[in-house]
Amino acid sequence: MTLLGKIMTFVVLIMSIAFGVLGMMVYASHRNWKDAAQNLKAEYTANKAVLDQQKVRIGNLNTVIKQEKVARAQVISNLYAERDGLETDRNSLTTERNNLRGQASDLQERLAQSTKRVGDLDSEINKLRAEKIALIESIQNAQGNVVKLIDEIHQTDYTKETFRERAEQLARDIADYERVMVAFNLNKNSLTDFIPPAVDGQVTGVSRKAKGMVEISLGSNDGLKAGHQFDVLRGSIYVGRMKLTDVYPNTAGGIMILQDSPVRVNDKVTTRMLLKDKYSVSAK
Repeated sequence: MTLLGKIMTFVVLIMSIAFGVLGMMVYASHRNWKDAAQNLKAEYTANKAVLDQQKVRIGNLNTVIKQEKVARAQVISNLYAERDGLETDRNSLTTERNNLRGQASDLQERLAQSTKRVGDLDSEINKLRAEKIALIESIQNAQGNVVKLIDEIHQTDYTKETFRERAEQLARDIADYERVMVAFNLNKNSLTDFIPPAVDGQVTGVSRKAKGMVEISLGSNDGLKAGHQFDVLRGSIYVGRMKLTDVYPNTAGGIMILQDSPVRVNDKVTTRMLLKDKYSVSAK
């Protein structure tokens, strides 16, 4: 073998060893990445299942809370209506009692006058006996009416006391419900404050300094409040959604919280699209 042949043989041997080592490195690297990818995929699948379960649980809890709010608001409304009805009945009975007392007073006065007249007529008993008998019968009838009216007054007083006790019980019940509402940071408008009225308006100004700030042609005179949301349209194109931050009598300002394209002056703002999903759990 010549020197050149020996050199070529040595070179081939070195290259074979290098390619063998390179192949082992590539095989080891490929195996590690595959195992890591499988581990990450398994971890992602487990976390996604847990997340889906939590979303379902949160949705169920929000539904239960909303139903409880509606039920309590209905109970409070019914109690207020019952209280108003009892107040009306009490006022009516008070008026009737006062009328009966006036009639009783008149009858007592008539009775006193009749008694005095009987006394005056005693001196003429021989001539006016028939008239005396008639007056006595009239007095007896009047006395019967007085007794009847007094009984009715007593019954009215008893009824009034019953209604008063009922009104006090209702007042205590209302106070209990109001304490519950305060504990949950609620008021009688809590279930409807976030619902904007069904109105349509226009964008009257777009801020160049503050990104997403716009002004519209509606205000508190139209029933708007801070926090109400509007959809912004340009013809049939959906531009985005804005949320009110500042409300004045005839205008209001807000910020875009969802934007598919830039807002322009004269774009239409409306709540009519929002009202379809306003009572969903995800509505804010």
